[in-house]
Amino acid sequence: GFQCVQLTYNILEPTEGRPSPPGFGGVDYGQTIDLAGERGLGVVVIRVLAGGVLSGEPQPHELNTGSGVERTYTAGAARARSLRFLERPREQTMAQAAIRFALMNAHVSTVLVGLSSVAQIDDAIPASGRGPLTDSELRRIEELYAGELG
Repeated sequence: GFQCVQLTYNILEPTEGRPSPPGFGGVDYGQTIDLAGERGLGVVVIRVLAGGVLSGEPQPHELNTGSGVERTYTAGAARARSLRFLERPREQTMAQAAIRFALMNAHVSTVLVGLSSVAQIDDAIPASGRGPLTDSELRRIEELYAGELG
């Protein structure tokens, strides 16, 4: 049998780890994180930064090219702009908020963060020890699911 699974889970694509929010127009992946956790499987989250669009950068990193990312990055970055309230200078970057969001799910064992530079490593590392997003941040994300993120 399997010991773990890799599943896509991030703020923009949350339905691997939660019910589809009311008004959400994205794909419903059926809460497979919960299913895996109930069966005792480890869950490795991939695409925690949604292919880089949750990095906070308007354009993909020069190493994040090919496979059509240029076509999808612009649209994803536009959706991610509605989450800019999560960024707080010298306190939290968009990437850190995205990592914290994924790690809040009790069934998530770890997240794989795509990295293109040492600076991105330095940015990602502190996120795991910061705990969950705040209740007010989560409420605001919920409100956005029915609008810009839906």
